[in-house]
Amino acid sequence: MSGRPNPALRTGLKAAAIAAAAGFAFAPAIRGGWLWDDPSAIAENPVLRDPAGLWRIWSGQTGLDFFPLTTSVQWIQWHLWQGNVAGYHATNIALHILSCLLLWRLLQRLGSGAAWLGGLLFAVHPLVVESVAWMSELKNTLSLPPLLLAALAYLNFDEGRTGRPVVGSAERKKPSPFPHPMNSNVRRWYLSSLALFILAMLCKSSVVMFPVILLLYAWWRRGRIGGRDFAAGAPFLAVSAVLGAVTIHLQATRAIAHLPMPAESLLHRVAAAGPAAVFYLFKAVLPVGLVPIYPDWSLDGPIPAKALAWCAIAAGLGWCWIRRATWGRHALFGFGFFLLNLLPVLGIVPMAYLRISRVSDHFAYLPLVGLIGLVAAAAGRWRSTASPPVFWTCAILAAACCAGASRHYASVFASEETLWTYTLRHNPQAWLAHNNLGIVLAQSGRLDEAVFHGEEAVRLKPGFPEARSNLGLSLTEARRLPEAIDQLTVAVRLDQDLAGARLNLGRALLAAGRAPEAVVQLEQVLRLQPANPEAKRNLAIAHNNLGNALARAGTLPAAVSEFEKALQLDPNNSGTRRNLGHALQATGQTREASVQFDEADRLDQKR
Repeated sequence: MSGRPNPALRTGLKAAAIAAAAGFAFAPAIRGGWLWDDPSAIAENPVLRDPAGLWRIWSGQTGLDFFPLTTSVQWIQWHLWQGNVAGYHATNIALHILSCLLLWRLLQRLGSGAAWLGGLLFAVHPLVVESVAWMSELKNTLSLPPLLLAALAYLNFDEGRTGRPVVGSAERKKPSPFPHPMNSNVRRWYLSSLALFILAMLCKSSVVMFPVILLLYAWWRRGRIGGRDFAAGAPFLAVSAVLGAVTIHLQATRAIAHLPMPAESLLHRVAAAGPAAVFYLFKAVLPVGLVPIYPDWSLDGPIPAKALAWCAIAAGLGWCWIRRATWGRHALFGFGFFLLNLLPVLGIVPMAYLRISRVSDHFAYLPLVGLIGLVAAAAGRWRSTASPPVFWTCAILAAACCAGASRHYASVFASEETLWTYTLRHNPQAWLAHNNLGIVLAQSGRLDEAVFHGEEAVRLKPGFPEARSNLGLSLTEARRLPEAIDQLTVAVRLDQDLAGARLNLGRALLAAGRAPEAVVQLEQVLRLQPANPEAKRNLAIAHNNLGNALARAGTLPAAVSEFEKALQLDPNNSGTRRNLGHALQATGQTREASVQFDEADRLDQKR
């Protein structure tokens, strides 16, 4: 009886090793707090709290994009653990591990001799940290498992309709002129693949290039793309076209409709996409110097200089094409997967993130799969000739280096302060990092530091109204009211519909004793956001203060009117009721005044 463990046990141990490696790499982020847009997407999203939120999600009534499956999972998460961030992080990590296991299986099906190593490297590659450690990037980790399952189902379909295995010597032969009929089992694989692809698209539409990947796969497998391949891919292409068009429409009408976007022509965007693709390639091969926000170089340099990157890419692909009879075919498949899946996120199609930077790690999550597959194929070829100790020593060393680097980088995502402090250490010109760090510092009472970072954000991005609004709030808290009002006035001028800026301006005016002006701003906030509780509370204070000023000036009927407006907004404020009582008493309305005094006493007793 052999002493080697049975295949099922070996598979289980390998799967456990992938899971353990990923767990080690991302453990520092498991209790990380809300980051970046996590509060607006999850913690403060009213749709997730709404019992009828699922209907609103699937009807497209809410959100900047139409990713209803992702938002539905977030709705379920909120009802499971609400503010417990560990649950959200655990979901992201579990989904990432599932993708690694599915990638291992897919690479096996494609004939890779080091498929398990490919799954392991993807599990711990530093370029995936942002997608896994940032809770809002659930759309990345959730979209990949159904996409990989769709690929596996399509391989089964393709094998069934041709009667030949996906890999092996038969792959180089011409297809039979008498193809197998599409029996019910083969048809089920095809429909399963299509359904899984639709699920992936409903998680995140950046998987839109899958139909083109299927054609690339057909060429890789058979050396040509036949009419049947185009016919099989047509329904996938239709899904991509429809849901991709929805995403583009929503980006234009919701996500970037009111944002100051870079003024770039289509030619410029296409040219700038080349350096971005090369950037991702270098970061995938040598994942060092990773930063949550990279310097924005999209407008630097003339178009011809940027086009050199496309020339280099074309030269590399051309070299692979020349060698397509041997290793070049596999290289074209891997690099093709990488480049095709980068196309939707290279900035050719305008998207909201372009106002921050041309590139970001989370855009490379799916494209990285192609390069990992290529590395696994090369490692498998080397494994067949190298001695096992040398091969496994090098493989485990590479995985250990990646895991260590990922664990260190994941610790950066433990809190907002560590995230933005790290970002500014590596990219001091990151205006959004200055803005976000200023907010965090103001919330912790470190107002001088908060004002400094707010001023830096405004200096670097003077047309960004949110930065001026946040700086104005910090200045208000620091009692530097004239400066605060100046910044907030500019913020409102830049964006008339920015409710947060008007709210902060109302607060600053109120603190400066300019109650009538505060009323104007706070009423505008309630016009924009009728249910805003902070606006209602501050507007009540403004009306109360205005009533006090009018009472001191002897204009008692107007004072009574202001106190009544305040109580309409905040009926449980005992101080306002006493002020109204005194004003009524001064006008001779003693009975009405007595009612207000009694109600004020009752409210005080309830506290």
